[in-house]
Formats: sequence, structure tokens, C-alpha cells
Amino acid sequence: MKNFAKTVSRFLLCERLSDWAKLGLRVFIGFMMLTHGIAKIEQFDTLKSTFPATMGMSSELSLILIILVEVGCSSLVLLGFMTRLAVYR
Repeated sequence: MKNFAKTVSRFLLCERLSDWAKLGLRVFIGFMMLTHGIAKIEQFDTLKSTFPATMGMSSELSLILIILVEVGCSSLVLLGFMTRLAVYR
């Protein structure tokens, strides 16, 4: 039983598997963010009147900026380009 646990832990902590797991997580999160942004684009006409206005901007401008951020940053995450900057909070 100890040999099995040792083999499994070595397999899971393998650097190659870790890289694939990071890739899968990055693609999954980027795709989910992208679909959320695309849904906002599709419902733009209904959302622009109900979207909250922030920082003194109109609700339509706020919605446009949110869509740009969601689609732009998710595209950067999917491509793996400037990922740390795209997901920086």
C-alpha cells in the first residue's frame, strides 16, 4: 500500500503533469470568462438600460467597458499572453 501511495504521489507531483493541469485550468477559466462576455454582447440592448452606472459613467458606457474587459482579458488568458497582467486584481 505504501508503494502505491508513493507511486501516485510521484505521478501527481510530476512537473509535466503540473504543466498540463495549469494549461487546462487556464483554458477552462478563460473559456468560461469569454462565454460570460459574449452573453453580455448578445443581450446588450436589454442590459444597457438596467446595467448599473458606476463612477459617474452612464450605464451604457459601463456595460461597454465591462464587455471589453471580460472579452479582452479572457482572450489574453486563453492565449497565455500577459496572463498575470490580465488576471491581476
